[in-house]
Amino acid sequence: MEQEHKISKDAVKVFRIKEFIGVVIIFLVFVAFFKFAPNFKFKNIVSGIFVAIIVLNFVSALIFPKIEYKNWSYYMEKDKIILRYGVFVIKTVVIPIKRIQYVDTSTGPILSHFQLTNLAIYTAGGRYEIPALIDDIAKELQDAITSSVVRSLDEDEI
Repeated sequence: MEQEHKISKDAVKVFRIKEFIGVVIIFLVFVAFFKFAPNFKFKNIVSGIFVAIIVLNFVSALIFPKIEYKNWSYYMEKDKIILRYGVFVIKTVVIPIKRIQYVDTSTGPILSHFQLTNLAIYTAGGRYEIPALIDDIAKELQDAITSSVVRSLDEDEI
């Protein structure tokens, strides 16, 4: 697996759905605010702020998922895993195989609909996630990482 890999193209849809859920939640808070505080003194100012937030989140839900997908890649070598991601700032994370404690996968209703899985890599320094991998690829990558970790532990014992 010594080449750069991309996450699934369906990641754009998943990212957008998650962003739109956020927009809906903000809208519901906006509606609840006006229902329960109809005589609020600064109603127009708060309305303007809510509308601006909703519009900005809606626009970001249309634009940012595609950029995020374009910038997401991962690369596995014998002794490390390299993750590259970001929207405005592109981060590159190098995870030494010897520092990995465990790897797990997760999926939810949105990911399951597209047959995708998130893969999380845990080290003492934190948690790193590769989102929206095709189920089979996530399983293969999890097995490959686990095998590499076991191999590195065996090499340390020699």
